[in-house]
Amino acid sequence: MDGGERQDKGNYLALHKVDDKYFLTKTKVTYIPLNDYEGEEVGNNTSNLSNVVAYIRDKNITSGEVTAAIVDWSGKSGKPRVTESKMKITLGNQTYFVYDTKGALALTRDGVNQEISPGRVSFAILWAGDLDGDGKLDLIIYSLDGDDKNSEKCLLLSSIAKKPQLVKEAACMSYGG
Repeated sequence: MDGGERQDKGNYLALHKVDDKYFLTKTKVTYIPLNDYEGEEVGNNTSNLSNVVAYIRDKNITSGEVTAAIVDWSGKSGKPRVTESKMKITLGNQTYFVYDTKGALALTRDGVNQEISPGRVSFAILWAGDLDGDGKLDLIIYSLDGDDKNSEKCLLLSSIAKKPQLVKEAACMSYGG
C-alpha cells in the first residue's frame, strides 16, 4: 500500500445529524488507508459532512430529511447497547421492542416477532427511524461475534421485508480484527 488516498466515486448518501434533525445528503466518500494489517487494508471513510452516522447506497433511499424514532435507552449504562435490556422504539403511532436473545437480536411489534442477525452476541442500535419513507421502522445496527473480534454494521429496511418480517437486511459492512 502506498499510503495515498483512494476515492470511491459511487453515489453515497450520508445519514447525518444537524441540530436535532437527521438528513440524507449526497456526498462523495473518500477512503483513507491507515495501514496494512496482515495483508488486509485498514482505513477510514470520510466526507465533507459532520455528525455522520452511516454512508448508504441503496435504490430504496433518497436524499432529504428523515424521521428518527424515539428510542428509550433504558439500559444501565445509558448507551444504545441492546444486551442490557429490552428497548422501546416509537415511530409515529407504532411501538417496537428490541431485545437480545443471547445469539440474535429480536424485534417485535403487535405480536409479530422477528429474529435479526443470528449468530452474533452483542448488539447496539446505531440509528432507528424511517429511512425509506414507508412510515415503518428501519434500523442501522452494530453487532459483534462471539470472540468480539469481528463486527458488522447492517442496514435493515422495512420496505423490502416480506410478511411476516418487520425488516430485512439490505446491506452489511463487515470488519475483522
